[in-house]
Amino acid sequence: MKEKQKKKRNPPWSREELILALELYLRAGLLDDHSPEVQQLSEALKDLAFVQKEDPKVFRNPNGVAMKLANFAALDPNYKGKGLTAGGRLDKEIFEEFFGQQLALATETRLLRAQWQEMKEGDAVAEREEYYEPAIEDQSDQREKVNRAIVLRRGQPSFRKLLLSAYDGKGAITGCNAPDALEGAHILGYRGNFSNKDNNGLLLRADIHTLFDLQLLAVETNDMTCVVDERLMGTEYEELTGKELIVPEEKECRPGRSHLNFHRVNSACG
Repeated sequence: MKEKQKKKRNPPWSREELILALELYLRAGLLDDHSPEVQQLSEALKDLAFVQKEDPKVFRNPNGVAMKLANFAALDPNYKGKGLTAGGRLDKEIFEEFFGQQLALATETRLLRAQWQEMKEGDAVAEREEYYEPAIEDQSDQREKVNRAIVLRRGQPSFRKLLLSAYDGKGAITGCNAPDALEGAHILGYRGNFSNKDNNGLLLRADIHTLFDLQLLAVETNDMTCVVDERLMGTEYEELTGKELIVPEEKECRPGRSHLNFHRVNSACG
């Protein structure tokens, strides 16, 4: 008899998601999952997702969005009912930060939605270019394209610069100190500028970045050591097994353990 597979829980709501939900609650009040505005926000959050979706069918679905509005209702001194009191600590922090600060909330919401639109347009361009076969061009044009590709691969310049400073110019896993070979790697996938935070990044040598993105390398947070997938055994990367991660001296610049855990659980590493 097959053992019933344990259903994975959706990850906690991010700050960005909560801001968008709070904006809807303060603007429209408590809505149910049949509300068009709740359904629209649900679809937006699925695209905006800063964290990896475990199950797209239930991730931030209308029912989940409506429940989050009810969590905010429980914190609202002007709401006459009880709401849902099982909200998280971050719910309370976001509510206290923006309650009564409509202008700040509206500004933050517009910024997040603009970044979301920028992300969607960037994905569409990337998808079109994937199947584009360029004509033969002169060497200067080709070199310019190569340079642009390198910049994109290294990560957003400001994000990479942030990590180069935090890690003192050394790769987090290999200790490589050649800046030209180092890239800014997102632990959780890039979803707009709000994901360019040092606790969501690692400074990695280019090849290590590729393996990390392919989830063939991960970090065990119990002792902050490198875990290597069995498919890399017998290669030069096997020697990275158990290698201690180099972390920034500044605590606030260190990679988030929850981010690393999420990547580790979803990786191919045993």
